[in-house]
Amino acid sequence: MRILAGIFGVIVTLISAMFVVMAIGDLIFGSKTQTSVLLGLLVFFGGTGLAGAFLAKFGFRKKEAGSQLSDFEKEQRILSYASACGGVVTVPNVSLHCHLSLAETQSMLDAMTHTGAAELRVNDDGSFCYLFRGFLRSGPTQPQPGQPVAQPYNPYQLNQAPQAEPPQRPPGMHERQG
Repeated sequence: MRILAGIFGVIVTLISAMFVVMAIGDLIFGSKTQTSVLLGLLVFFGGTGLAGAFLAKFGFRKKEAGSQLSDFEKEQRILSYASACGGVVTVPNVSLHCHLSLAETQSMLDAMTHTGAAELRVNDDGSFCYLFRGFLRSGPTQPQPGQPVAQPYNPYQLNQAPQAEPPQRPPGMHERQG
């Protein structure tokens, strides 16, 4: 719809420019038309030309990447990244890898904790991270936030065994108090 508005704006601008040039020519070289009428046409078509130019600018303007995403798309980006990180993420890492602002990331992760999709945890060093239990891997070590990890368990892949026991909390993580 925006592209159609842009095309319409270009057409209006071109037609208005044609009438502006014709009115200026009649003013300079003289014509049977009264001067006041020519000045009125000049003002009118000058205004419609400017309005057409603004409409064209609006119609062909590029969308901003982060702000045009729906909450669903932001959520899917975050979940995909959490899956790739083994279920443990931080706000700065999610913001960087999902191309969201820090405020948007914090808001989305907090909403995910309220729905139960994620848990807010405090690391031994006092920093916060979000834990997605559905993406945790069992094994001797858990991935650190932002560290590249192997692909998550895919139930449709034949040569991959499912997790035998429920995932455990990564070492150094504690329940948030309060």
